[in-house]
Amino acid sequence: MLMAYDGSYSTDSEGGRPGFSYVSRAAAGAALVDVFREVAVKTLRACAALEADAQLMGRVRFRTDSMRFFSNDRLLAPNNEGAVSELKEALSAFARELYPGAVKCYAVGEDARMRATVVVEAASDCRVDELLRRVSESTVL
Repeated sequence: MLMAYDGSYSTDSEGGRPGFSYVSRAAAGAALVDVFREVAVKTLRACAALEADAQLMGRVRFRTDSMRFFSNDRLLAPNNEGAVSELKEALSAFARELYPGAVKCYAVGEDARMRATVVVEAASDCRVDELLRRVSESTVL
C-alpha cells in the first residue's frame, strides 16, 4: 500500500481477481462523474507506470474491460437502492467517455454493512494508455 496526500494505492483481489486500487479522499460536494473521472485518471496513471517499469520487465499488464468503483463513505453513499442507483447513473455517464460501444454497469452485493460497489464492464479490452488518453481528452484535470 502507498499512502498519498489525496488517497492511497494498493493491490487487491476484489471479485477473486488480482487488481489495482486507488482510494480517493474526494472533496465533499464534488459531482460524482468528476470524482469517477479523477479516480480513473489517477488509477490509470499508476497502472501505466507499473506496466512501463523496467524492473518489472513487462510482466505486469492490467485488464481494462472491467473497473470496480466503490464508496467508503457509508453515510454519504450507503449500500441501498437509492444510493447505488445514483452511483450507477453517474458511472454510466462516465463509462461512455471511456468505452465506445456497449457498456454494462451493475451493483455488487446488497448487504447494507458492505460498501456500495458498482462494476463497469466493456465489450473489449484496450491498453491502459489508450483509456488514459480517452479520459484525459474528456476533461482537463
